[in-house]
Amino acid sequence: MRWRTGAATAAAITLLLLGAGGTAQAEGSRFTPVPLPPAGGTLLGGVSVGPHTTWAYGVRVTQVPGSKARRTTPLLFSGDGHGWREVALPAFDGESRITAAAVVPGDPDDGWIVGDEVDSLGGVLTEHWDGSSWRIVTAPLPDAARGGGLLSVSARAADDVWGVGWAEITDSETPTPGKPGGTTVVSHFEALVEHWDGTAWQQTAVPDAAHVNLSSVTALGPRDVMLGGYNGDDQPLILHYDKYGWKSAALPATGLNGEVYQLGTDRDGVLWATGRTLLDPDDLGHALVLRRVGGAWRQVPVPAAAGRLYGFTATPGGITTVGDTTVLRWAAGHWTSLPLPSVPDGAGFWLDAALASHGTLTVLGGTLPASTDIPEPYALTTRL
Repeated sequence: MRWRTGAATAAAITLLLLGAGGTAQAEGSRFTPVPLPPAGGTLLGGVSVGPHTTWAYGVRVTQVPGSKARRTTPLLFSGDGHGWREVALPAFDGESRITAAAVVPGDPDDGWIVGDEVDSLGGVLTEHWDGSSWRIVTAPLPDAARGGGLLSVSARAADDVWGVGWAEITDSETPTPGKPGGTTVVSHFEALVEHWDGTAWQQTAVPDAAHVNLSSVTALGPRDVMLGGYNGDDQPLILHYDKYGWKSAALPATGLNGEVYQLGTDRDGVLWATGRTLLDPDDLGHALVLRRVGGAWRQVPVPAAAGRLYGFTATPGGITTVGDTTVLRWAAGHWTSLPLPSVPDGAGFWLDAALASHGTLTVLGGTLPASTDIPEPYALTTRL
């Protein structure tokens, strides 16, 4: 299986490569750790699907008995305000993960989770929630694809759901000289855009797909869709789809390179984008925040120490965003850093996603215990 990583998965990989990290201890932290069912894996995000329910999703990593290999399977938790439980998902032959989730506004019984291509399913794993159970619905890949997946999903209506991600396209496959039975494959990656019309997933072409990398989608209305990612020159990219087709948005110059990781709106309907910008060739990443004002995208200054920002959620007066070991809240025209509790037992941790719902802010991510290299899910909550 070939996976491309979204921003959240990249955070986990970065921590595993750099080793356990921490954050400065601050007095009076308002965040409280959320007890979660024991499960090897990483929580990559969350979405509210009802007055008292939140889905937290990701991937479980388990060691294969008698082998150094590891198996990865989708992981889904349900929280009702009184605790969390693991949700049983339909079984299938193969490996995948859950990379994103969405619910149709106003209908908690119409939700979606998406993941990666699974050979036994003949396409990309997506699952539909009908209020009582999850059902696998396979999304197609291009005919020449040898892998692919969806990294983001946005549900506007029962017949208007969008997913974006990637596909690896085979250009050629030839016998390898001197290696009987071996083959040499030449391939490239390109953007994958899928639309659910109420009956099936349909592929939607985007311009110059081989030079477009997509991480996020938000559906604003009928024929009004925004996509975020980066282009072939590793520059932040936002594509807008309307009745005239696809158009690349004009973005301010933000640095040497960069990417948009998440798109969305605040409570006033203002569009925001978060991600990363590189200021020089040795830069590991500074925070990138964009906001659309008067139809134009403008960069919002962020404290230099923030680092790259992955997910965000609408909160009173603006947004709250997370990145690695940082939580920043924008309100009244300025940023406030929300202090985090220390992690016990020398564990490293990272944060990938934030969710504000019914007066509560939840941030999700993972921890890496000092005694193992298999991550565990991690969640913190506080009242807004």
